Amino acid sequence: MQGEAGRAGSVKWAGLKNLGSISILLRLKSCAAGEWPFLALFCFFLFSYVIWICLDRTVPIWDSSAHLLYSYDLKDALTAPIPLEEKLHALFTCSGWYPPLFNWVHCLFLMCPTPRNVADDLPRVVFFAIGLISLYKLGRQLFNDAAAGLVAMAIFFALPGVCGISHARGLLDMPLASMYFLALWLIARWSAAPSWANALLAGCAIGLACLTKQMGAIFLGPAVFLVLIQRLFARDFGKAIQFSCGVALASIPYLIWLLPHLDAITKKLVLDHELFASRGSGFSLWFANFQLYLQHLSDCTPVPLSVLFLISLFNFPAQRKLWLPASALPAFMILCILPWGTSQVRYVLPILGYLALSTAALLVRAWRTTSPLLKALDVLFGLSLLTIYFVFNFTPYPFPRPPQRGIFDAQYYGFACSRPGALPSEPNPEQPVAYNWLLARVQSEKLNRPGVMRVAVYTPNCALTSIE
Repeated sequence: MQGEAGRAGSVKWAGLKNLGSISILLRLKSCAAGEWPFLALFCFFLFSYVIWICLDRTVPIWDSSAHLLYSYDLKDALTAPIPLEEKLHALFTCSGWYPPLFNWVHCLFLMCPTPRNVADDLPRVVFFAIGLISLYKLGRQLFNDAAAGLVAMAIFFALPGVCGISHARGLLDMPLASMYFLALWLIARWSAAPSWANALLAGCAIGLACLTKQMGAIFLGPAVFLVLIQRLFARDFGKAIQFSCGVALASIPYLIWLLPHLDAITKKLVLDHELFASRGSGFSLWFANFQLYLQHLSDCTPVPLSVLFLISLFNFPAQRKLWLPASALPAFMILCILPWGTSQVRYVLPILGYLALSTAALLVRAWRTTSPLLKALDVLFGLSLLTIYFVFNFTPYPFPRPPQRGIFDAQYYGFACSRPGALPSEPNPEQPVAYNWLLARVQSEKLNRPGVMRVAVYTPNCALTSIE
């Protein structure tokens, strides 16, 4: 009798497990069915990005190579027979005066049994995917509309400037933009549904964004300030304390990194001020940087998109919902004060996120009107953006450009942002001459075991004289 009861209990438990599995599968199927437009566009951009990486043989240069080498140094430190406290110290000091999140992720892949060239590429693929998901979720959260999030994601990741920056292996700017969108989404989620869990998630995302690059704190500072001010004006002190606690707990790792590097960061800013003193100071410096940033932003933004963005600023119902992404504008004003030599668009990618969200709201509103003309203009804009994306990323290699290629070379289409070797457009199928020569020289040596070589290249053309 006991045996039969036990078998009956086992059968019942197995039946419950099967029902649970079926319930989970049905839930996943329902979720996937509702999100199929996002999943399709997500796969399109991600697979296109992976294909581009597989076709490219560009050697990382300048900052890119330095960040990758920091990860190799961290891996050496973590696998070395040294005390635990020295390994923890290396964990937070591996990247000089840069925050270490990218190096942590890269090092994780380096310590896995994957080929080194694949491990070098995986971090940018991961951050790229995080950016796709986060910008979509942010748009959907702000507008309570999946279409707005979908269009914003398509606009942002089709921009020539964003493509060129994401093509650079090892740069921190695309990871920062992705983590910034993740943090904004979770801040907006907490603002809509305050809870301790949401506050902690938002705080963790803010901390990780700040650990990606120093400018993460500059861009997210105004957003955090606005959220707290909103709650304080509403006399909702409990929610303000809740959000502050989430941010404070998650900021501990950032402070552990920041405090030992504060002196180095201060010295770097002083040195920049001395090096670029000729550019002026005060308002003249701010205005000069402001002009440079606007010029570089126009270099990477197609003119039709710029026009639509300016029109979208008068879409006041949408702008009232965009106060969180618009908080990147005060951060942009702060960046204009810094006296560095180049005000590149890669430093202000969050601004392009606001541009994408604002324009997306306008396009979705136009599509939902009864005017066939506005819908036709929407379709034409989408086709032009897709054409620009394809031409910028995959011509003249692996696909030849059409005979009318001259019309695509104009600054009108935002192609002026491409910098071969640093922020490449189409993939380069050939390794640089010096790189191939050095590899052949090493391979010609008779060694008992395969050699390991790390090369940091500091010239776009990778000339022989760049390697000593």
